[in-house]
Amino acid sequence: MRTLTYQLSNLKFVEEGWTLQRPPDFEISSDDDSEDGEHILVPRDLSSSILKRYERPLIQRFYKDGSKAAILFPNGTGCVYYPSGNLAISISEVARAMLLYTAFTDEPTLSAKQLAQFDPFGNGYCNFTNGDLRLQLTALEGVELNFDGGRRRRWNWWTKVNTSFEPHVHAPPFQPILFHLNNEIVIKICSQEKIYMKFSTELVELKFKVGARLKVNNVNNLPSTQKNDPYENLLKKKNIIITRLLKNIQNEAQQYIKSQEQMRISQETTLINLEQQKRTKQPIKQSLFPPIRQNEEKIQNNRKIYRSVIVT
Repeated sequence: MRTLTYQLSNLKFVEEGWTLQRPPDFEISSDDDSEDGEHILVPRDLSSSILKRYERPLIQRFYKDGSKAAILFPNGTGCVYYPSGNLAISISEVARAMLLYTAFTDEPTLSAKQLAQFDPFGNGYCNFTNGDLRLQLTALEGVELNFDGGRRRRWNWWTKVNTSFEPHVHAPPFQPILFHLNNEIVIKICSQEKIYMKFSTELVELKFKVGARLKVNNVNNLPSTQKNDPYENLLKKKNIIITRLLKNIQNEAQQYIKSQEQMRISQETTLINLEQQKRTKQPIKQSLFPPIRQNEEKIQNNRKIYRSVIVT
């Protein structure tokens, strides 16, 4: 009886053809004369400094209580852990010296959510803690969104300068993008190649360069600086319509407030006039009870009449 041994993670079976790998999203190397023009950008050739990563020893970091904070293998793969022991960052290899970085929430493995992911081909994304998309990166462009889903900014990494076919590399607009995924993980984007993921907590600080080093494979398919977003004109028109509508609503509201104010002032004026009229009205009516002097005179007259009657 013959026993066959097989391991999915063993590179020996990959080389012998027993384990099949899916083709990469971009070709690692290509000739300029190649007829395949669908790949606009491809990873650059691996430099000696990157290949030297395989020569470094195993790296481990620990927290004060002795629990493991990080373990990084010579090929660059590894894991970073939260103080709670949950997985924070996973680093896996998709090809030689080409790493995939994935960040997770501080939750148990089964319920943890992905906060960010960056691959070596220029693709990546970041999410808010509630799972909504915050940042989307491709080999050609990047888009940053607000918490409510609105587009905050958009830029192209590569464009043709005017009519020439020399590629031009863009950094994010105005200034680098910097934000926190959570209390421990920070993302900083300076350029397509200089994208950093920093993990910092309890005197343990690790910084990873997760950007992509790409080169132009097909210049003709690069987006032009004069090329507009197909939805840009529609958004501008809708923006003008909504702005006018809001302005009309504001004007109507201001007019209504003014009319109500005038009505209130007129009512107050009317009440004041009525009060003044009451105060300056006709003299006070005579009392129901006659004055004391008049009563005394009547009494005396009655007495006189009574006396005269008795005398007669």
